[in-house]
Amino acid sequence: MIKKGHYGIYNGTEYILTRAMDGNLYIGTRDLSKVRDGFIDKHGTGAYKKRIKLEELTDYYTIEPIAEYKGHQFDISPRERNGKVSLGTGNNSLAKKYDFKMIDKYYYEKWVPKEEVTIIEKRRDIKL
Repeated sequence: MIKKGHYGIYNGTEYILTRAMDGNLYIGTRDLSKVRDGFIDKHGTGAYKKRIKLEELTDYYTIEPIAEYKGHQFDISPRERNGKVSLGTGNNSLAKKYDFKMIDKYYYEKWVPKEEVTIIEKRRDIKL
C-alpha cells in the first residue's frame, strides 16, 4: 500500500486521518487487526472509522510519496493495479524519454511494475 495524506498515532497504532465536513476528526483503516472499540463500517465497504479528538493523538503528520524510477523522481499515485503503480510528471522531456502518455494538457502518466520503483515517503510533522 502506498501511503498518502494525513496520518496519526492513536493508542500506539498508525491510522489515516480524515476530517468530516462538520469538523469532526476520524481515524480510519481497512485492517481488521487495527479495529477496536468504537470503530464502525457505516457503509459496509470494509472501511472502518472512529471519531476521535485531536488531543488523543500522540503524533500527527502528512505523507507525500515520491517515486524514484530510472534515476529520476516522479509523482506517484496511491493507486495500484495488477502489480503496477501510476507515475506522473509535468516534465515533457522526461515524459518523452520514458514513454509516458499525456493525460492532461501539461501532465503525463505511465503505469510501471511496482518492483521497478523505489518509493520515498516525505513526512511532514504537524504540531498537535
